[in-house]
Amino acid sequence: MNETVFTPKITRGFFLLCSVLIAGFSESCLLQAKAQTVWDNADKPKDPATPLEWNTPIESGESVAPPMVWHKVPGQARDGQRPSTSLIWKILEANDSRVIPPPQAEPKSKASSPTTAKDVEALRNTIPLKPSDYQPLLRLSPLVSTAETLPVEQWRIAFGTISPFESDTGTGNQNYSVNLDIGFNDSLLLSLFVSQADDPLNAPLTGFTTQPGNFWQSYGAAARWQVLNQNNWKLAISGSLEGWDVGSGGDDSFDNAGDDASPNIFNDSGSRVFTRNIVGSLS
Repeated sequence: MNETVFTPKITRGFFLLCSVLIAGFSESCLLQAKAQTVWDNADKPKDPATPLEWNTPIESGESVAPPMVWHKVPGQARDGQRPSTSLIWKILEANDSRVIPPPQAEPKSKASSPTTAKDVEALRNTIPLKPSDYQPLLRLSPLVSTAETLPVEQWRIAFGTISPFESDTGTGNQNYSVNLDIGFNDSLLLSLFVSQADDPLNAPLTGFTTQPGNFWQSYGAAARWQVLNQNNWKLAISGSLEGWDVGSGGDDSFDNAGDDASPNIFNDSGSRVFTRNIVGSLS
């Protein structure tokens, strides 16, 4: 019977060989496991990784505010300087009068609101008038105008009659007129007008056994431009263009008596004479 005898050297060599084989097998398995857990896109080129940075977005036109700096306010005078006069906050009690001022009673008024139209009229009469309450006076007389104008888009129409208190031909000697004034703007006034007279002359003419008939008529337009309005001083330029019809003799002052009813003042024809003229004015 053959017996195998294991010596210490053979035993140590056997264990060393087994350790080498186990270590190699474990390393091979570990590399295979690492290769299976790595996922990568083979078609995309690899870029070096960059660190992630967080920045606060800044809108166009805005600047970055400088960092806030806190300074300590001195509590008392130092180095000859006065104490700080900064705003000091204090806690006040709820019933402190400085928090909510006490209500004041309204003064009792003896005046009462008007209740009737008569009371309203009486109250209105107590209010003093101002210059703006009066309408501007456009003319002092038919021959004398002022420098006033009307507000924009304001119209004024006036009818007038001029008659003497005493006349050798009677008080029926009258002149009729109509004026329409329009405020084109605050500095420009436009006017339309017409006037007429068909009564005998106010004073009788010498050298005529029969007083000549009389007729005249004027119609046209005028404009007034206010060039100065300062410190109650006003200056305006006015101009007009009109037609002036003049008739003398005939039945201008007599009803349906014919052209030979009276002589004229222009010639010795003994009949009516009529002229039409274009005249203007500037002032």
